[in-house]
Order: sequence, then structure tokens, then C-alpha cells
Amino acid sequence: MNDAGRRDILLMSIDISNDDINLMLQYPNIWVSTAAVDPKLIGISNMRLLAAKFAGENTPDTYNLDAQGVKTTQLNPSINMTNIANVVPGWGQEQGVWDNFAWMREIKAVVRK
Repeated sequence: MNDAGRRDILLMSIDISNDDINLMLQYPNIWVSTAAVDPKLIGISNMRLLAAKFAGENTPDTYNLDAQGVKTTQLNPSINMTNIANVVPGWGQEQGVWDNFAWMREIKAVVRK
């Protein structure tokens, strides 16, 4: 919409990036919200599911992460993909398939120390 110069259509999108955040702030009357999953969480989930597969665990054929709604009114110029969790409740948080395996919980505990 931005590249086309359109300012006459309200925009509610899917996915988010630092560029999207900047454009949402630049055009708050047009770009009102987006729905997205934390890309870091997607990567973590993919790697943990892969580790579970390599460990011989039964893994689901599909796995869904819940998207979070991000309203332009929640954002300010200091918000970016690194700190968006400060203004979007639940951003980057997911209990999932990796929590079902005791060995993976043990690895997570060691890494946190």
C-alpha cells in the first residue's frame, strides 16, 4: 500500500518487522493493526521440534503458534522487534511440544544457569 501511494484503505496485515513498525507509526490512521508470531519463537520451535525428531520422539505433523494482535496504538518510536514484548502481552511466549520432554526441560534448565 505504501509503495502504491494508497492512503484511502485501512490496513490490517499479517506479519511484522522493524520496517512495518516504522510504517505503522508513520501512517497510524491507515495502518491500524497486524497479527504476527514472534519470528524468534518460530525459529526456537522449529529447532526444538527438529531436536525432538532426532531424539526419536513422536512429534506432531503440524504445530501451530498463536499469533498476537499488534495495534498501532500500542507502538511508539522506541519499540522494535527486540523489545516489542514490552507492549504486546504474550509476545514470544509459548508453551509447546518441547515442554513435554523431560530431557528438553533439563537442557533448558542448564542453559538458563
